[in-house]
Amino acid sequence: MESNSQYARMDYWDERFKTEKNFEWLSESLTLAAAPVKYRCNYGILKATIEAILVTEKSAWEPSDEALRNLENIFSSICRVLKPDGMFISVSFTQPHFRIPALLREKNWSVEMFEFGETFHYYVYVCKKGKDLDTELRDRYSSIAKSWLRPL
Repeated sequence: MESNSQYARMDYWDERFKTEKNFEWLSESLTLAAAPVKYRCNYGILKATIEAILVTEKSAWEPSDEALRNLENIFSSICRVLKPDGMFISVSFTQPHFRIPALLREKNWSVEMFEFGETFHYYVYVCKKGKDLDTELRDRYSSIAKSWLRPL
């Protein structure tokens, strides 16, 4: 029987996908933003990955410099692998007044937010590479959680 902890190990995924015929498994840390890419993607999807990176933060209102650097590296990594008109989709329980300012740190994409659920909400954030940011959205959310946008 498999345990959830194995999914965090890269060797598990390397082994699982090594026999795929139409799939090349590439693995690297999203927080390092390092290697050049051989292929570009139309879509990138993360579910709760950013939450996992930020779980040790003491305050949702005042992210640490390390957290902001990690976010910048994550967004840079995502943009690096997306095609020029690619789309990044983040599925999250994080409220828009925290997530949208974080996503606004990346200047190379537009941001849209979709809310789902009745009592317990979750959000889908869609970032389109190379598209202009909605200035109304930028103005609205950049004034709420300003620490997410502070320069490093």
